[in-house]
Amino acid sequence: MRNILVSLIFILHVFHLRAQLPLKPLDTADAALPMWAKMMYREHPNVFEVENAYKQYYLTHPAEQTPYTGYYNHWRRYVQPFVQEDGTIIISDDRYRQQEQQRNNNVRTTVSTTPWRFAGPEVNYLRRNVTADPVIQVSWHANVYCIDRSVSNPNVLYAGTENGGIYKSTDRGLHWNYLSLQYTQITVTAISVNPANENEVVACADGRIYRSVDGGATWNQIVSGSFQNRQLQIWQFVYNPSNPNILFAGGDDSLYRSNDGGLNWSGVFEGACHSIALNPKNSAVVYALRHDSQTRIAYFQKSLDSGLTFTAKPNGWFSVPAADAGLIESLGGRIAVTEADTSRVYVLLVGSSQSTAQLQLNGQIGVYRSNDGGESWTLPHGLIGAPYNASTHPNMMTFDGTNSTYNQIYYNTTLVASQINPDRILIGGMSMWRSNDGAATYGPVGGYVGNVRYVHPDNQEFKIYKTGTNTEEVWVASDGGINFSPNFMFSHESRTNGIYGAAFWGFDQGWNDDIMVGGRYHNGNAAKRDGYPDGEYLQLGGGEAATGYVNYSNEKKTYFSDINGVILPDTIHGFASSFGMDTDPNESYVDNSSSRIMFDWDYWNVAYTGKDNSILKSTSGGSTFSVLYSFGTTTANPIYWMEQSRVNTNIMYAQQVVNNRSILWRSVDKGVSWTQVVLPQSKRNILFSLSGTNADELWISYPDGVNGYKVYKSINSGATWTNLTTPVLDNFQVKSIVHQFGTRGGLYAATFHGPVFYRNDTMPDWTIVGTGLPASTYPLRALPFYRDSKLRLATWELGIWETALCDTSALIADFSADFKSFYCPGDTIHFVPHAVAGAGATYSWYFPGATPTLTNTMYPAVVYNTTGTFDVRLIVNDNGAIDTITKYGFITTLPSAPGLLTENFESGNFNPLWKLKGLGNSTTNWFITNTAGGFGASVHSMNYDNFNIDIAGAHDQIWTSKCDLTTLPGAQLKFDVAYANYGAPYSDTLEVLASYDCGLTFTSVYRKGGDDLSTAPAMSASIFVPTAAQWRTDSVDLSAFVGNSDVLLSFVNIGHFGQAMYVDNIMISPSINTGINDISLPSVRIFPVPFKDQFNLMVDADQEYEFILYDALGHAVIRRAAKGESHFTDLNISPGYYTYSLEFSNGQVKRGSLIKAE
Repeated sequence: MRNILVSLIFILHVFHLRAQLPLKPLDTADAALPMWAKMMYREHPNVFEVENAYKQYYLTHPAEQTPYTGYYNHWRRYVQPFVQEDGTIIISDDRYRQQEQQRNNNVRTTVSTTPWRFAGPEVNYLRRNVTADPVIQVSWHANVYCIDRSVSNPNVLYAGTENGGIYKSTDRGLHWNYLSLQYTQITVTAISVNPANENEVVACADGRIYRSVDGGATWNQIVSGSFQNRQLQIWQFVYNPSNPNILFAGGDDSLYRSNDGGLNWSGVFEGACHSIALNPKNSAVVYALRHDSQTRIAYFQKSLDSGLTFTAKPNGWFSVPAADAGLIESLGGRIAVTEADTSRVYVLLVGSSQSTAQLQLNGQIGVYRSNDGGESWTLPHGLIGAPYNASTHPNMMTFDGTNSTYNQIYYNTTLVASQINPDRILIGGMSMWRSNDGAATYGPVGGYVGNVRYVHPDNQEFKIYKTGTNTEEVWVASDGGINFSPNFMFSHESRTNGIYGAAFWGFDQGWNDDIMVGGRYHNGNAAKRDGYPDGEYLQLGGGEAATGYVNYSNEKKTYFSDINGVILPDTIHGFASSFGMDTDPNESYVDNSSSRIMFDWDYWNVAYTGKDNSILKSTSGGSTFSVLYSFGTTTANPIYWMEQSRVNTNIMYAQQVVNNRSILWRSVDKGVSWTQVVLPQSKRNILFSLSGTNADELWISYPDGVNGYKVYKSINSGATWTNLTTPVLDNFQVKSIVHQFGTRGGLYAATFHGPVFYRNDTMPDWTIVGTGLPASTYPLRALPFYRDSKLRLATWELGIWETALCDTSALIADFSADFKSFYCPGDTIHFVPHAVAGAGATYSWYFPGATPTLTNTMYPAVVYNTTGTFDVRLIVNDNGAIDTITKYGFITTLPSAPGLLTENFESGNFNPLWKLKGLGNSTTNWFITNTAGGFGASVHSMNYDNFNIDIAGAHDQIWTSKCDLTTLPGAQLKFDVAYANYGAPYSDTLEVLASYDCGLTFTSVYRKGGDDLSTAPAMSASIFVPTAAQWRTDSVDLSAFVGNSDVLLSFVNIGHFGQAMYVDNIMISPSINTGINDISLPSVRIFPVPFKDQFNLMVDADQEYEFILYDALGHAVIRRAAKGESHFTDLNISPGYYTYSLEFSNGQVKRGSLIKAE
């Protein structure tokens, strides 16, 4: 292990990473390590090789979580800016500093005056679904690594974040100010304020030590003494309160000491030191944890001379069992002391075991206690290692205290002791725990487990301060932000306002409605829209996905891979609602490795996404998708970014990565076929943007492009390219580009740790956009918001920023509809404009053949009372500028389906002739699943997820295509259903309605719910997925609807938050109703079923009969008179579904169905 740590230190000296690499998990030599992890821990790992091995491993281990996967997530993001074309990481510290200096020189010579403004999030409120949900601010915001409060002025606090720099509060955390605007301070692992001077602060950011003497207004890097030309991972700073010139720093290789307030440093001892504490009454007594490279264990050290020398105190300390020598390691943990008993010392010791060790720690060793100032130790709890029990022997480093092997020790390891009751301690791992009896027993507080609500999991640092004789306060820094408690975490409140460090992994925005959404590292999905106070966002839930998509319609619909669809409330404290999604795009938390959900510019319920190596299409508003086009057969060649031309919506572009090189594809028929575009360079990472006025114009940029070859433009669909790069862009990595519609070639280029540039066709060179953008900005996605003339920039590390657009966009009229076709005369079609226009624009619509024909409303809903094909025209007036657009043949009538209804959903998508009549009258929570098919004989079925979606008794419908029953003697509906009742009051109902007047009126023909609907035993622990035996075929007589030409069925889910419901193999077939009871009919057997070229008919009766076989249209295809047994061979009929009747000589009739196989 020592060699591994030495290698890590060497790498950090050679490479300047934008944020210090997190500590590696232990046991990297464990033989049980998967190959991808071994590749990652090599001295010179290849990023692409590791990434491919990781993906392949998790195809067969989808649910596996280990400390190594956690480290991979950190590692992959941190090395991203410095990955070369061949996957190596070769940017040296010297070269990085030179490039940084060059960038600063460029900025000084070309700066503009328009300011950037932080657009949030600053405050996050819990999403509310029902009235009982509270209105509460929550710390699901930004990962705060460290925090410290001034002793001399308790109103002053400082905090350091994982990816957002340093912050200061002067009002006890109610508001925070960003201190790193001009500094590339990103990952701050430790911070401390001089107890005698609130303006003197030390911090470790990105492996560098900084010191401020003016309250954080300016910072100086400490490069003298032991820190000269070093990169260090400092985990804790501690001032001596009696003499603040004495300052300690515990790092990943040593304990350091300063005698002059942090200007100069010297090493005290070698070995990782994760924790330091001073005796509360005698600051000459110093405690520390020191890692011993020989035994591989961290030992408690004590100093009596203000930290000049230390002595180990191993009496009663943890020792590795002889059988496990070399198989267990602990780098340390956390020390806690208390004013209530200055002889009391606690140590939370953590560690890990290799797979062959007999003692399996799974992250936790235990909380040791000393009653004599660290001279001797006991383990009050008495138990070490697995098996764990959440109630009697919890593993406080895992999710919930159980035997899980996943933990995040060293990231999430913290401890404090009460200053008024020496027996009470708080332990922070992935959840928060409390002991009230001196570490003998433990109970969960909050996080993944515990009764205190809204405690964010993954605790980084606890700090505790005595505020009175019997009062104290706790400050919690976690992956979610900062929380304050005046009562030892029996209650708490969020205090994150002003912390900019929200790490967006996905971002999208609305068009007319100012909606912003995105998935965030550690903190789930955030959303904001018009009507929410400035800086305030909704915390929607979710994990940490690179997700978040907005449908540009006026329906407030947003989409997320980890929580499905959410319709945003009008006010931040209103009620959100959910809808289903069956497909997640290709998404990644690294640059240029995600697809999107892209909504068609003509019809907003049509959507496209990239999944594996295919482009999928939805006609259900993004609820369900099916494959539109596959690029080859290798799923490991993913489809990433896609764009559709506004000028010609048949034109689409898509990026695919093959062998770590990007291919750009172009389609001229909305994705039905594709041709490859010849690019100016062949590289892994590309960015592209399309013109809003010229279908042949597009731009491409290379984030890894060398100086002189970064940005290109084509005016002939990629046939030739013009290089737009100039020396202004030298040493900048372009991370996002976007064209501003309505300008003469205006293009924005956002750069890594640099400015945003702009250039149009009339400008000789690039100019810088705005002032005040943080020095450490890492762009995720830049987007214009035309309504308010803003440019938005979502970042990987510092939330969302905005500034004014550089140019005034010319007015461009455009619009879309919810559907291209209407179902029946009298149906309503909805329209929205998506013009490039300001907030004050007005809209004049012309709908020939519809009611109303003319309207000036922004979002018209019009009725088409006759069948046909119809044009639509829109005139937009924006402050006197006028633009008109007419779309010819834009709306048509949906035809009736040929033949009778037969649907098995095996296409993976709803029939385009079906009508989505869900909640909100535009989409539906019905979707097609691939988890179960009828009786296990198929892959897909129609599904409603009542288990995860609560529609509170609403009726969510989907209409089938229209059927012509005019020629049938009778009609019967059959379908397969599967359902398990959750239990009262959470029982759901399936109803089937039938209409003969195109949906004007309906008749209920089927209704079952709860136990009557159930096909399987009750189930509440998890979502129901039926086995092959847990299906039932139900039949419905539709004879009352025979003779009508436009019969449709509506399948209705009446949901009460119960269980998943499945429907498959829906069929309307001919039936012959003789009025004779079938009970007395002779026994009939037909085999084989299904048949291919022949079948046998056996009738157990000595009488003549006529056998008639009908196709799906009700036409007789076989007639035969027979008696007893009959053989049917050489059948020249098509595969499919057939019905039959046997008409006996006594007038009886026997009916049934057959299937001919392929």
